[in-house]
Amino acid sequence: MPKLLDQLTVAELAAAIDADEDLTVLDTRPPESFEAWHVPGAINVPYHPIEGLGAGLSWDDVADIVEGRRVAVICGKGLSSTSFGFELSARGYDDVQVVKGGMEDWSKLYDVVEVETDGDLFLAQVQRRAKGCLGYVVGDRSSGEALVVDPTRQDHEFELVAADNGLVITGVLDTHVHADHVSGGRALAERLSVPYYLSADATSATSPSSTSRSGTATRSRSATSTSRSSPPQATPPN
Repeated sequence: MPKLLDQLTVAELAAAIDADEDLTVLDTRPPESFEAWHVPGAINVPYHPIEGLGAGLSWDDVADIVEGRRVAVICGKGLSSTSFGFELSARGYDDVQVVKGGMEDWSKLYDVVEVETDGDLFLAQVQRRAKGCLGYVVGDRSSGEALVVDPTRQDHEFELVAADNGLVITGVLDTHVHADHVSGGRALAERLSVPYYLSADATSATSPSSTSRSGTATRSRSATSTSRSSPPQATPPN
């Protein structure tokens, strides 16, 4: 009976990388998928549960890569990496973990960095680690209200930041058209029934039925969509 494999969450993987632990991350996806994006420091070892190793690699090559270190295996969703992990275990590798949820879960991993401020101002940067996307929660502790700036489609992460700090979201703002991710701004505003603010430069990217003209406000479902020519810009912390 094969040995059960330990699982590693993406949060635990991120913590291990941040702590510079002696960990080798092996990514079993095809080379083109790996080149498109991957966990920092990961090594591509293409593997298929039926076809075995790819890219001309041998198990001796794998041994040279691992060199007796702890191994974390990742793939798209945790399927081929699990098969690869069992193969490693069968070949005598004892310290093998499979990243639960694979790159799909990694893509949804967020870090929250609260910025030190004066007075009642609350400012937190919400970082999507895999894509480098940055959003913000800006609040006033005295009023208990907050504005979400540039949320990604995992908009619940921004809700959690506000709720954890005793703040109620009263507006959502997209400062520009996002080329690197799908905005969650309109969806978040509609779900919370709060105003949705959109820069004038970004209105051309919205649908005709919900496009706002500069200086005007229109009702889009339950959210008010407003264009402003000079939206406030969040400043990343040093």
